Amino acid sequence: MNFFDAVKNEILKKGQPLYEEVEFLLREELREPRNYFVILEAISLGKHKLSEIINETGFEKSMVSRYLAILDSLQITKKEIPVTEKVPEKSRKGIYIIEDNFFNFWFRFVFRNRSLLEENKINEVAVKIKKELPLLVAKNYERIAAEIMERAILDGEIPLSFEIYGRWWERIEEIDLIGLNSNTNEIIFGEVKWSNKPVGANIYRNLKRKAQKVKWGKKGRKEYFCLFSKSGFTEDMIRMAEKEKVYLFHKDKFISLII
Repeated sequence: MNFFDAVKNEILKKGQPLYEEVEFLLREELREPRNYFVILEAISLGKHKLSEIINETGFEKSMVSRYLAILDSLQITKKEIPVTEKVPEKSRKGIYIIEDNFFNFWFRFVFRNRSLLEENKINEVAVKIKKELPLLVAKNYERIAAEIMERAILDGEIPLSFEIYGRWWERIEEIDLIGLNSNTNEIIFGEVKWSNKPVGANIYRNLKRKAQKVKWGKKGRKEYFCLFSKSGFTEDMIRMAEKEKVYLFHKDKFISLII
C-alpha cells in the first residue's frame, strides 16, 4: 500500500478511526467546538496572522483572540514570534500555526471536504491532496531545519553553538531559519528549499541581502550562513560555499566541504 492508498483508506474513508479522531479529541476538550474548528480550518489554509483569521472566519477580534488563547493553552496551536524580538510577549508580529502535523492535515483536507467525503467522493479529495502536498512537505522541512542543524552541531560536524532557533520576518521579507548565541554574539541565517531544482548562488545572495535587515546583537556580530535543499546545489553554489564557508545540507544530511 502506497502513501496515497493509505490516506484514502485510513483517513478519508468515513467510519475509519482517523477520519473521526481529531473531531472526537477536540470535542472532549472544547466547548462550542464548531467555532474552534472554523478557526483551525483557517489556519490550516495558510491564514496565520490574526487579521487573516478574523477575515477568513468572520468572527470578532475579541472572540478569535480568546479562542486562540485557549487553543494555545492546550498546545493545539502555537503563537510564533520572530526569533530576534527582544520582548516576545509584547510583540505585534505574532502568527499562529497548528502544532500537530496530522491536525493541520485533517483540517485542511478532511474537515474542509467533509461534504465530499460523506458522499464517498474520496478520489476528488485525494486529487486535491496530491496537488497541495508538496507545499505542506516544504513547510514541514522548514520546521525541522533547526533540528537538522542542531544534530550536525552535536555530531561535531559544525563548530558552532546556538541558544535559540526560529524564523524571522519583517513586512515582505522572511528568513526560514535563524540561530542566535548572545554570549558569543554569533548569528546564523538559513534558507530552506524543498523543490526539484538544485539551489543556486542566487538563493544565497538573496539570503545575504535579507540578513542585512535583521537587527540583532552587538556591533561586529559574527555571521554565518547555511542552505538546506531537497535537490542538492549547483556547482556554482558549491564553489561559493567552499570560498565563503557556507554550511550546506542535502535533505537531512550535512555536506562536508574541504574549506
